[in-house]
Amino acid sequence: MRMRRMRMMRMRRAGAERGYPGRAWLYCWLLGWQAAALQLPPCEETDYHFEYTECDSSGSRWRVAVPNPSVECSGLPDPVKGKECTFSCASGEYLEMKNQVCSKCAEGTYSLGSGIKFDEWDELPAGFSNVATFMDTAVGSTENKADSCNNSSWTPRGNYIESNRDDCTVSLIYAVHLKKSGSVFFEYQYIDNNIFFEFFIQNDQCKEMESTADKWVKLTDNGEWGSHSVTLKSGSNILYWRTTGILMGSKVVKPVLVKNITIEGVAYTSECFACKPGTFSDKPGSSGCQVCPRNTYSEKGAKECTKCKEEMYYADEGSSACIERPPCTNKDFFQIHTPCDKEGKTQIMYKWIEPKICREDLPDALTLPPSGERKDCPPCNPGFYNNASSSCTPCPPGTFSDGTQECKACPAGTEPALGFEYKWWNILPGNMKTSCFNVGNSKCDGMNGWEVAGDHIQSGAGGSDNDYLILNLHIPGFKPPTSVTGATGSELGRITFIFETICSADCVLYFMADVNRKNTNVVESWERSKEKQSYTHIISKNASFTFTWAFQRINEGQDVSTSLGIGLYNPAFLGHMLPELLPSIEAHRLLVRGEWLSPYSSPWEAAVDEPSMLKDRHTHKSIPELVHWCTELWLVSKCNGVMTPGWFPWLLFQSRQFINDMAKIYSITVTNAVDGVASSCRACALGSEQSGSSCVPCPAGHYIEKETSQCKECPANTFLSIHQVYGREACIPCGPGSKSTKDHSACFSDCLVSYIKDNQSLNYDFSNLSQVGSLMSGPSFTSRGTKFFHFFNISLCGNEGKKMAICTDNITDVTLKDMVAESEDFSNFVGAFVCQSTIIPSDSKGFRTALALQSNSLADRFLGATVETVLENISIKADVFPPSPSKIPDVHFFYKSSTVTTSCENGRATVVTMRCNPNKPDQGELSVPSSCPAGTCDGCTFYFVWESAEACPLCTEQDYHEIEGACKKGFQETLYVWNEPKHCIKGVPLPEKRTSTCETVDFWLKVGAGVGAFTAVLLIALTCYFWKKNQKLEYKYSKLVMTTNSKECELPAADSCAIMEGEDNEEEIVYSNKQSLLGKLKSLATKEKEDHFESVQLKSSRAQNI
Repeated sequence: MRMRRMRMMRMRRAGAERGYPGRAWLYCWLLGWQAAALQLPPCEETDYHFEYTECDSSGSRWRVAVPNPSVECSGLPDPVKGKECTFSCASGEYLEMKNQVCSKCAEGTYSLGSGIKFDEWDELPAGFSNVATFMDTAVGSTENKADSCNNSSWTPRGNYIESNRDDCTVSLIYAVHLKKSGSVFFEYQYIDNNIFFEFFIQNDQCKEMESTADKWVKLTDNGEWGSHSVTLKSGSNILYWRTTGILMGSKVVKPVLVKNITIEGVAYTSECFACKPGTFSDKPGSSGCQVCPRNTYSEKGAKECTKCKEEMYYADEGSSACIERPPCTNKDFFQIHTPCDKEGKTQIMYKWIEPKICREDLPDALTLPPSGERKDCPPCNPGFYNNASSSCTPCPPGTFSDGTQECKACPAGTEPALGFEYKWWNILPGNMKTSCFNVGNSKCDGMNGWEVAGDHIQSGAGGSDNDYLILNLHIPGFKPPTSVTGATGSELGRITFIFETICSADCVLYFMADVNRKNTNVVESWERSKEKQSYTHIISKNASFTFTWAFQRINEGQDVSTSLGIGLYNPAFLGHMLPELLPSIEAHRLLVRGEWLSPYSSPWEAAVDEPSMLKDRHTHKSIPELVHWCTELWLVSKCNGVMTPGWFPWLLFQSRQFINDMAKIYSITVTNAVDGVASSCRACALGSEQSGSSCVPCPAGHYIEKETSQCKECPANTFLSIHQVYGREACIPCGPGSKSTKDHSACFSDCLVSYIKDNQSLNYDFSNLSQVGSLMSGPSFTSRGTKFFHFFNISLCGNEGKKMAICTDNITDVTLKDMVAESEDFSNFVGAFVCQSTIIPSDSKGFRTALALQSNSLADRFLGATVETVLENISIKADVFPPSPSKIPDVHFFYKSSTVTTSCENGRATVVTMRCNPNKPDQGELSVPSSCPAGTCDGCTFYFVWESAEACPLCTEQDYHEIEGACKKGFQETLYVWNEPKHCIKGVPLPEKRTSTCETVDFWLKVGAGVGAFTAVLLIALTCYFWKKNQKLEYKYSKLVMTTNSKECELPAADSCAIMEGEDNEEEIVYSNKQSLLGKLKSLATKEKEDHFESVQLKSSRAQNI
């Protein structure tokens, strides 16, 4: 039923055929029956209108007459055959239903023929509807979240419609029934990636059409309107413009703006559309309306524009009313300095801001100050000199100047350091321009957004407090000095500026960069008042850059801060509309008959007879002395600038509140700029065969030797500084555990790290972890309960120093292949060693796929890998991670990001701790500190721990031991096993099992028994031998004694009583019976009883002497 009501409303507006089968016939029949019963008066042509019935299966239809609402009559015309269903008129024509012919639109109207256009957004057009929901139901009460989105909607803003600014999901819906294929076209402004904007189409079964595959709408530049078009199929099409804000912090998202919605493909248009206020059509058969020029206005359906009385009124281009000119103030003119004359003097000249909209003849109005005051010329900016002329001119190529002296040629062996340094602001430099922009109107068009002020440049007045005051600086490209042309470092140049903001409200200063005039991206922004400070942005590619500073005093959805001076309203209208108006517009109290009434009191029925009785409470000026005009908001259509009698009371609105808020920029410095100027010279390299003083480029990784001014390659494992190439000190040593690239442009880790502990060398090889590791931490929740995750990509080492970690926004819209192919100009593409994205899961906001936003780099420079916990002022707190259960030391990889933010003045830092864990093979596990689920506790230093078996040191001989097996069958095995627990990988392999020959136990027992038996026999034999010998000696002795004592003869005394063992007898011994040793043994063994005697002939010495 809802769809049918919407269709009927559109049918009555555009006259397109959207009836329902048999409904008109039934209605006419009932009326005819009722007329016959009640005898109603006959119908006149003004009592009814014509419509078409639904098309039948043959493609035909009927034209029927339908009474107008609240009309009762009889005698309606009979149905007639209608035009074919696919019939449509040409643009500029409409279908005249009475005769069913196409007629040209009259002056002041237009027609698209087969289309309808929505370009007026004073209120939500008929057929459009808003649906707001809070999609995330993961946390908290569903009912509370649903109620919290009751006030979220798309809001009409005159020329456009504005989306919600909160984290609700709000859909702007329009349904259309097409008889033939067509299209939908609209213009939009979408600058904030913290709000997701999608456009898709469904059929009447709520299924998405195939043409909405690319439903994500692309971002636009600040101040630029983009366009989007989609083909529509015949039949029912339900159009959705859906936005979802992601409030990750205190920032309020910038809303999406949509205007000029055009739908083609309706079968016919039965009426022409009147030109909206501020436009006109002066020819019949127009397909569009023209915009009224400046100082003219028009009402709705105008054939021509009406000129304003320019002495008292003015009008911007496309105005619907003339606005009374206000009195001139000091914000309506500006001063310039004339070129310096030969005497070194400049004249201060004052000029009105064009177009001039103020009056000098009103009370308290300021007049243009007298011009011509002569003052001393300030010095030129560095790199410029007046050279006795009237203006500062750039120094010629090859020369330099500090701005106070004449340009001089650089000495031999040096070259100019090209760039720009603006610190004196007497005139706007030639490569800079300023402008003013407001998405809702053109009030500030032509105004200066910024004004020069001597030692600084400051934001101008603008037309309203929510104008964008824009300052642009164009740099055609960046090129390093000649001596380092071959360098391939990541920095080609830099831009540095000193600024401050002075604000009483939520002002914002944006710094943006546009690369090759393709896409403008916000680099950094500062909210509220900021003390004088410096900001630096690194340039890493040679391209044409346009840098933009945009200052906005307050971000409001409509121009309410400067809208009204005094307005004139009917009491009935005032009483009805003012309660809705007051929440967004601050008002003074009303002075009625001498008494002040609060604007919040009720009822609003007070009136005054004389406007002069109303006075401003603070200035006490009467109405004729005050400014009164109508705003260009929806109020303008109520008063149209016409102060007619009978419209009362007068209402005085507060004027601009934040006009004194401003931003100041004191200096802007750009280095290595193409077509730049020089304020100094720097050393350069000279050719080996020096015939002059011309500089030559050094090869990549070479510095300039001071003694010879020749190029010399940096030592191994050092990288060349991009800021200084003169002298050996330009080669900076790489950190621990790192090595330099071949061109000495940077240092990187080859994944190999060594460490000596307790006289033992620990060697690590992280090559298997060189692929990008990913970590999803969370979930976390916003203040409204939106679930999100922190996603990190880490490129640890290897890859010859290439930054392999990639993060991007809107991952559902751009494939990785497309991102890599267009990485140079893709605005949301981030390549680094460590990068981060915020992920909104698909179940969090009702999206079909996960979304990524806020991608940024956390590490673009490798510092070193070490077991120490401090490196280059980056330290690891002891309590960040729990201690490792093993005795193997952790290896810490230190990284640095050169990107400076408002919260991290020294840039971000990242530490990845590699921890040996044999229980986590392959890629292991990445984690963040439990106390800091976002990976950081201060937003500047990020910590990660990577546990894996691949993080263990390489194995050595000390990591295993051997086990010997038993000897079996003459063979013995020796096994080698790892020490437990094992905390090593790869390295020295475990030796293979070793087998060796051996003797068994039985053999050795036999040998032992045999040897023992032989030894025993030998001992027994020796014992017997010595015993027998002893017996013989005893026998001999006894025999000798017996012979000596014989009575048969007297023998002389013996010289010796016996032959002692070991002595040789000098006498000749004659053996009468000599037995061998074997015989002796045999004799002893048989124990023979016979006496064996030896006859020994003794020859006495005495006898010999005789």
